[in-house]
Amino acid sequence: MAGPVTPGDVFSTGGAGRGQYLVGVNQPYASIQAAIDALIVDQGSEPFTAEQRITVVDDGVYEPFRIEPDALTPTAANRLWIEGGNGVLPTVSGRKNPARSGVGGLIGNNIPYVTVRRLFFRDLIKGVVFGVNSHRAIVNQCMFLECGNVSVWFYQSDECVLANSVLLNCDHGLAVTLAKGVAVLHNTFFNDAKVSREGKKTYCMFLELQEDRGQGEED
Repeated sequence: MAGPVTPGDVFSTGGAGRGQYLVGVNQPYASIQAAIDALIVDQGSEPFTAEQRITVVDDGVYEPFRIEPDALTPTAANRLWIEGGNGVLPTVSGRKNPARSGVGGLIGNNIPYVTVRRLFFRDLIKGVVFGVNSHRAIVNQCMFLECGNVSVWFYQSDECVLANSVLLNCDHGLAVTLAKGVAVLHNTFFNDAKVSREGKKTYCMFLELQEDRGQGEED
């Protein structure tokens, strides 16, 4: 069933990006990855001059997606959104394409200001991973089930937010590595040790904060 795309969800384009990339049945793109690839062709690595949204408007199961390092440059004023449409919760599953089951959503190095919203990640080794310097990411209103190693991983990415999400049955619900200024707001964590991988230590949250990178007041 398709979720409505309201006028507030559609933005005028700026630069080469088209603003809205719709994914689903009878939409321009059948997969999230196809929409990402199209945005990269349209926008390149130039800084965004308008918000760009990749919106999945139909429930269903979609294959994992990734953005290669340095491929896009969202900004504080103009973020990249990867989201489910209003009234739907699309599933990103490793079973859809086992060859890509390592990470449900991989945001490569140096891609800041990305929001992942209203998606259900399951049957993966890792749910969503933000790479080095992909600062100020937001994961909001998502669900993670049996994502193996970790549901959400902020790796050397500062001032990120995990909010209003449900994280169930993986070795680590949230992992934060060498980062600072992370906010964890209004989430539900549950980890049944019986389903965790044998011999592995499990944590709802694993935090390794970075206090000093040698940049003085910049840290």
